Amino acid sequence: MDTGYSQFVRWAKVILPLVALSLLATLFLFAERTSGPEGFPLARLDELVRDPKLTEPRFSGMFGDRSSIEVSARSVRPSAEPAWDMEVEGISLAVTADENRMTVVGGLALISGQRQQLDVRGLSRLSVNDQYSIETLGLSFDLPKGTLTSTERLEARTPFGALEAGKMHVSVDTDQQSFRLEFTGGVELVYTP
Repeated sequence: MDTGYSQFVRWAKVILPLVALSLLATLFLFAERTSGPEGFPLARLDELVRDPKLTEPRFSGMFGDRSSIEVSARSVRPSAEPAWDMEVEGISLAVTADENRMTVVGGLALISGQRQQLDVRGLSRLSVNDQYSIETLGLSFDLPKGTLTSTERLEARTPFGALEAGKMHVSVDTDQQSFRLEFTGGVELVYTP
């Protein structure tokens, strides 16, 4: 007993899978390739394996005294020096305490996670509230304390004149939420009234 419904079901069992197969075939045959194995440059992959790095990283955080820190760089890679964890190129660092802001820009920095220290080597420029402009060849930043110390002699332009010193120590004055700059080691000031 072949009814019309039985014949329809029998034909549908054959035709519907064929229609589905033809739709899938057209989907794969006529689809445009956006990327694939031949589109990925293997030379770039070799470079990434030989020289692992992060490009343009940024991070921010807070210190216990309510001041904040923002760090960005051109690149970060594992350090070749055993005492340091990371090498940072083109570092830019900003510490904000209330409405006061200190920025540091340098070429190369080294970070030690164990000592929680960041050292900027080479020419470094430090600016505090756009009033103090300081240049030195080395800075050391104690990350847990949020303090900055120069490791080399420095020159500064201040609201009261030009200044040269052997060392500088910058910390956050928690009472006033401002920066405290201490210059030591043969301080020379040319006062400009």
